[in-house]
Amino acid sequence: MQSRFSTFLMYNPLLIFTAFGCMLLFAQPAYSKQIVKDRIKVPKSKTYLIEENDVLTISVFEEPDLSLTLKVAGNGSIAFPLIKEIEVKGLTTYEIEQKLEKHLKDGEFLINPRVSVKLDIALMKEYSEKEIFVIGAVQKAGPITVLGKYITVLEAVAMAGGFKKVAAPGRTTVTRMEDGKEKTMIVDLNKVKKGDMSLDILLKTGDIVNVPESYF
Repeated sequence: MQSRFSTFLMYNPLLIFTAFGCMLLFAQPAYSKQIVKDRIKVPKSKTYLIEENDVLTISVFEEPDLSLTLKVAGNGSIAFPLIKEIEVKGLTTYEIEQKLEKHLKDGEFLINPRVSVKLDIALMKEYSEKEIFVIGAVQKAGPITVLGKYITVLEAVAMAGGFKKVAAPGRTTVTRMEDGKEKTMIVDLNKVKKGDMSLDILLKTGDIVNVPESYF
């Protein structure tokens, strides 16, 4: 003999569906406050700042021996003649020019040094070290080479051919290694597509963008 409760459930399928839906909702992993803080810290300016493995072509006016091409080391520095090691990570090319000119002048190597610094995009492309990765429900999953510029998550998805029909853009994630630790950021690309560009973030070399499939 069936209990009153089982009989009640049999004739109330809507109640069962609603209860199951609530269970799924509350079963989703809660994103930590640390992730929210990480998203806020991401710079919004597209002004490119030098990173590890970038290649710089440095020219010093009327000083051919000081004009050369250098690759930024893993510690964010370059080994420049006379000055030796100089930190360049996180600077613009203009700031590096100013920094080199100051060192050359303060060290009394040159009276009025004029320095030009440019990214060597062609050589960086040969190294193939400046990549981000887009995986999941996109048309062309795989690495995307980014040279001397920043792109956002939505731009990366566009470069990967766009979303598949089964994609769930609202649950897109970006995985990034920082200080030896893996961090995950949530980017609701549904809201970004509707115009809330403040939710989009700039990507860094090595980032992994994952567009999951929808549940249904």
